[in-house]
Amino acid sequence: MDIKAVSSTFPTDIDELVREVLKHTDDPIEVRNKLKSLKPDQWIVVRGKKFAYIVSRANKSAGLFENKTKGVKYLVYTPPYHEITPYIKDPPTSTGKWNITLVKLTPPSNEVSQKIFKFLSTIDYQDHNKSCEVIKMYCNSLEEMYWHVFIGVDFTCVLPSSEVEYLIYAKANKAQDMLDVVIFRQQGVQKKINWLGFAEGLVYLFLTLTFFLGVFGSLKCTDQSESWLCKYYWNFLYIGFAFMLSKITKMITARIKKT
Repeated sequence: MDIKAVSSTFPTDIDELVREVLKHTDDPIEVRNKLKSLKPDQWIVVRGKKFAYIVSRANKSAGLFENKTKGVKYLVYTPPYHEITPYIKDPPTSTGKWNITLVKLTPPSNEVSQKIFKFLSTIDYQDHNKSCEVIKMYCNSLEEMYWHVFIGVDFTCVLPSSEVEYLIYAKANKAQDMLDVVIFRQQGVQKKINWLGFAEGLVYLFLTLTFFLGVFGSLKCTDQSESWLCKYYWNFLYIGFAFMLSKITKMITARIKKT
């Protein structure tokens, strides 16, 4: 299947992984489970032809992909542990004339869930993107951050395997128009620091600085110079050359393995 990234903030390796998974299955539950087995996290997958959304997501953690053969889009992302750009404005009021039918409410007797469901009847859903934004503003006025809102036709929203804090699923209809509205609140898991990768990065930084010290010494030092840099700049150059050679060898080896 031909999978195109419409937009993606994933790192290159994760972007390639998601597209590879989508090439082998178009079932959103299988996509979520496969991604979770390969990269443990709270993956959320939305599949559909026409849907609008406004979600809580972390930096470098989301992508919108399209199966060009079937004309289906997939929103794949993980929610953040810290949301840095919540909507805090007061939601505008309107007089929506849409009939709202409740499909699922979790927790059923919770005051927040009940208020959100009642608010849905005040919205005009003609502009789906604007409606998503208005709903999220209202949700943030009740409990700030970590809200996810979807509005559309013929889409499937696969939540993390763990239970979300709140879930409101309703249908909105007006004349011949019928929409699905899905709202939930989900905070992401705290990422563990990769201390090995951090240490490796520091080593690379040190070796790079060492090489440039060697280059600087070779340009500035003369035979009469007696500073410590002039005495040892050749050592710095040798270390830098060895570092670059190892990096180039590693890159070539990785490319050969891919082909």
